[in-house]
Amino acid sequence: METREELKQDLTENLVDRLGLTHRDSKALVESFFDQIRATVAKGEEMNLSNFGNFTVRDKRLRHEHNQLQGATRRPASRSRSRQDG
Repeated sequence: METREELKQDLTENLVDRLGLTHRDSKALVESFFDQIRATVAKGEEMNLSNFGNFTVRDKRLRHEHNQLQGATRRPASRSRSRQDG
């Protein structure tokens, strides 16, 4: 699986090759594309892109943590972004 930067670089190169855009313009387009995905997912909406992936925010379950040094117990809950290949 490609890293995020490799994926962005591949998309940028494809835009340059197929559409004749400059590197600067194609990189800005790719960054804008991913910024839009992040903004949509941050609002809690799900985004499904055919043949690319599904982007969602998942609520993680509550869990108990105990800090041995301070003797404190807390129940953190968090949200995480996830992407499944489509």
